Amino acid sequence: SVLDPNRLEGQTLLTLHDALGRPQVDALETAIAETVIQIRQTQSGIDPELIDRLRKSPEINTTRLNDDGLTAEDSQSRKLRALVIPIVLMGLLWGASFGTSAQLMQTTLDEKANKVVEVLLSTTSPERLMMGKILGQSGVALTTVGVYGSLGVGALAAAGKLGLILDPQLLWPLVWFTMAFLGAAAILAAVGAVVHDQREAGNLMGPILALLGVPVFFIMPIAQAPHGLPATIASFVPVIGPYIMAMRSAGEIAVPGWQIGVGLVFHATVTRTLLLGAGRVFRIGILSSGTPPKFTTLLQWLIRP
Repeated sequence: SVLDPNRLEGQTLLTLHDALGRPQVDALETAIAETVIQIRQTQSGIDPELIDRLRKSPEINTTRLNDDGLTAEDSQSRKLRALVIPIVLMGLLWGASFGTSAQLMQTTLDEKANKVVEVLLSTTSPERLMMGKILGQSGVALTTVGVYGSLGVGALAAAGKLGLILDPQLLWPLVWFTMAFLGAAAILAAVGAVVHDQREAGNLMGPILALLGVPVFFIMPIAQAPHGLPATIASFVPVIGPYIMAMRSAGEIAVPGWQIGVGLVFHATVTRTLLLGAGRVFRIGILSSGTPPKFTTLLQWLIRP
């Protein structure tokens, strides 16, 4: 050490074996620095415990009052309600929606490859077959949401925060989830019908993944400003809008009524259009063979009855 023994100032040379990791080195440096500070305080006649007590941050419990003068949730509960619950709910709904929709595409692809679909089409129409598959997978998606949602409810109950989710407003995310799932399932079912193997499916999945992945990349900005202009605009984007609305609806502040009304009508129309268009693609592509259709051909199948 080259510290001045009287003033304890200068540099300390610490030589250690190179086998020690960075955490151990940091711990030693911190211990030495704290020891030097305590010795300085003792030599100056200052009680180290007094310094620690004076520097201790005060405990602050924030209480909010509404217009009637009633207390609202404390700051910790507010953060949980405003950020954590919407983010977790968004991740759960997106994962259940995309995961089961991708499974729907895979089963459609397998049935087509194994000629099982030809047997199924001998007893029903392609449109009914597609809707049956979508409804079946919707049960899987709802079960997934129910199981993981129950775990979350149990965790909140154990923490004494169950009151945070006893809000009728939290029923809206289920409505938006239904539209989001039906739209994603229709798109992926149509993809599974027109391709013949995983390689061809991968070529079409790139743009679809880029679109469906948008809500995940904007989780934090939307959670921090759920009623800002970007979040409001994104709420009315086809396909991904229901995911955004589900997240906003789970927030602390309710979504304006006019946005809910317009969003319901708009996204219901978009979802119906996707289902009808996917039904046409499914009907044409499910028995097709050879080279998969080009993107422009898919658009023609979507537009023309």
